[in-house]
Amino acid sequence: MPTPSRLHIALILTIIASTPAQAQQLSAEALTVEERDAVILTMRLSGDEVDTLDEFAALATLERQEIIDTQRERIASIWRAQAEAAQRGETPDMEAAMGSIWETWSQLDATQERMLQDLAVTLGDDRTEQVERCVLRLYRMRMLASIGVGLSTLSADPLAVSHDAGVPALLDDEHAERFHAAMLAYDRAIAKLLREHDRFQRDAAATFSRDGFDDQSPEVTTYFEDMIALYAEIKETHRERCDAIVATLPLGTRSEWNNAWLRRAYPEVYERHYIETATEILLADGSKLHAEEREAIEAYAVSAQAHLGRAREKLRRAIDDAEDRITVVQMRDGTDEETEDLADARERLRRLASEGHARFLAIIAPERHRWIPPLAQQEPEASQ
Repeated sequence: MPTPSRLHIALILTIIASTPAQAQQLSAEALTVEERDAVILTMRLSGDEVDTLDEFAALATLERQEIIDTQRERIASIWRAQAEAAQRGETPDMEAAMGSIWETWSQLDATQERMLQDLAVTLGDDRTEQVERCVLRLYRMRMLASIGVGLSTLSADPLAVSHDAGVPALLDDEHAERFHAAMLAYDRAIAKLLREHDRFQRDAAATFSRDGFDDQSPEVTTYFEDMIALYAEIKETHRERCDAIVATLPLGTRSEWNNAWLRRAYPEVYERHYIETATEILLADGSKLHAEEREAIEAYAVSAQAHLGRAREKLRRAIDDAEDRITVVQMRDGTDEETEDLADARERLRRLASEGHARFLAIIAPERHRWIPPLAQQEPEASQ
């Protein structure tokens, strides 16, 4: 059996291995839908030029798939060897294990960059600066998607939010220039922190792979303290730069952008609630209900929306507070202890669903209760 210290080091290494990605998470897709939108917005493509981008992306995807097919078993083999070493009570060689993933990511990134450069050559003119911006943005989008799993707000990519809110098509030349300048400032600030994160993880993998490494040493505590501080800085910078971006938009579009940002930043909070879904279903067909029932439901929906807004705000704040107060012990052990405020806020949203169901039953005559969706059928889904 592994000694207690090896159990602890296994936990540490599991946390480290979660970023930037494990072998199973390697994607052959040269561009996701959101990355494609980012390239189009950055390169200002339209019409046939978008088709050209898609053709290059399809070819790059084939090349990336070949890289993954070649590297996946090698990566898996290296990780199996490290898991077996940990079981024997030895220090796993995490530098080699993580290095196998970083090497593969480097190859995948290279195919993506070549795709953009080939596209630029085909389009003509000097697009060097635009290609550099695309590379910067695609790196940022990939890395934030990885580390944002455990942190709220980081999933709210400002370019994706902009498309959700229909922003790019609404900007005149003056606002567009300011918007793109703020986006570039965001990219540069985040990329700087992500490169620091990359270096930080590489150094940690090398340190923890050292023969005779003591997982109870001050180095471990320092590592997690630095990790917490870095993640807090990334999150704060993300928020501040997103605020700077929305400040460049016309006043009439800022509210929709902020709403779209919240939906992406806190999907758990702003997922479609039972009351919203049930109200939509009940009011969808005018023949289902009597006029007075429809009026009562519409009035209740307005009141319930106010309660939902306050409950969501409470949960959002509780999530932020829990993340701000995360401890070294929680980071080291991979635990996610729910605070009392967080539990209360989640329960409040659940209770509103039950209250809503009961209210619908009270409003609608028993012979039409079949139209009321049961609580058991309510599945969480992101608001659109």
